[in-house]
Amino acid sequence: MKDIVVASLNPAKLAAVESAFAEAFAEPVAVRGVSVSSGVPDQPMTDKEILTRSSVYHQALILALIPFLNPVSVSYQEP
Repeated sequence: MKDIVVASLNPAKLAAVESAFAEAFAEPVAVRGVSVSSGVPDQPMTDKEILTRSSVYHQALILALIPFLNPVSVSYQEP
């Protein structure tokens, strides 16, 4: 089963994502919503607000996804 994380808590968006991915993968998927705040109005009015919202939103999304990641152990040896 695939885990899908959506940057929204909107039930309609979550249902749409679940339906689309289940059809695409031809198997059940687990869809989870996470709340992500950009600190910028939902309807930005200027180019600067749009760019700021996009940048901050994506950084916040990456941080929100950390609990969903599987830890990986990496070792390095000097050549």
